Amino acid sequence: MRPGLSVEDLVAKAEALASACWARQAVVDRTRRNAALVRIEIIRRDPVAKPRVAG
Repeated sequence: MRPGLSVEDLVAKAEALASACWARQAVVDRTRRNAALVRIEIIRRDPVAKPRVAG
């Protein structure tokens, strides 16, 4: 992560990150080993939802 940024800054921008990736959600998490590393999980669809039939 760049100097001056914090996980809280990224969490605050999670909705914008998801929108930029055409996703429904972005989850930001800090790694336990190194505070300078973060994990951003982009969730595009619900894997257990009923599949939509194209019509």
